[in-house]
Amino acid sequence: LFDLAEGSTLEEASNSRIRLEWGKGIVGHVASTGRPLNIRNAYEDPRFNAEVDQITGYKTQSILCMPIKNHREEVVGVAQAINKKCGKNGTFTEQDEKDFSAYLAFCGIVLHNAQLYETSRLENRRNQVLLDLASLIFEEQQSLEVLLKKIAATILSFMQAQACTVFIADGESMHSFSSVFHMDHEELGGSA
Repeated sequence: LFDLAEGSTLEEASNSRIRLEWGKGIVGHVASTGRPLNIRNAYEDPRFNAEVDQITGYKTQSILCMPIKNHREEVVGVAQAINKKCGKNGTFTEQDEKDFSAYLAFCGIVLHNAQLYETSRLENRRNQVLLDLASLIFEEQQSLEVLLKKIAATILSFMQAQACTVFIADGESMHSFSSVFHMDHEELGGSA
């Protein structure tokens, strides 16, 4: 949950994460049922979790809470508007529900596209590492130590690890290792 208030910055939003259980509270209920809730008085609703108000310092009165769904109608998130600033009694209207629903349908598409993009970026990065590794193998066949150093440097960089060890199986017995090469991140220097 990102707690955003009017005028808050992206940095403030990133530092204000709250973990909620699926099925618990208003947000959890909407997430598990996939159905919206328009609540006029939060404290009169038994599903309302007052802990969030305690953490955020808000005094929640009205809530319009709706699922964000992907193209397969699966819930991929939940958004809620809290405390309507204008209108009758500070409550959300049916028109607010329609507008919010239309907006969140678009958000579901955008989230799906962003997830596809992230998956594609990761897959491209993995493929590039494999191509780089294959290139190294053909480039450096004359020196096992140079090749192992480049393999370890690539693994350290790609996996963002502190250390890497490469074990080379003994060609004759295949039940033991004939070579072991270890590299720490500090040793990388200019070899990545």
